[in-house]
Amino acid sequence: MAEPLLRIENLSIEFQVGAERVAAVKDLSLAIADGQTVALVGESGSGKTTASSAINRLLPENGFITAGRIFLDGRDLAEVPEGEMVR
Repeated sequence: MAEPLLRIENLSIEFQVGAERVAAVKDLSLAIADGQTVALVGESGSGKTTASSAINRLLPENGFITAGRIFLDGRDLAEVPEGEMVR
């Protein structure tokens, strides 16, 4: 079986709100194959936009990935330089 194009493993994201950390995404895992169409659905406030922003490393200043890894075409996006992400 081929490596998925996008693979997210146990992703958790929190926001710093004043003195507290608030969980926005807890333990998200998914794999999307090349050519596959996927819809991410859930209630308002369930973390869909936050998860999508994390994939693109576009979380706001007070947002933090606290656990998990994101791979695109086999590359860990945490290791990709910011300039390459912009391109």
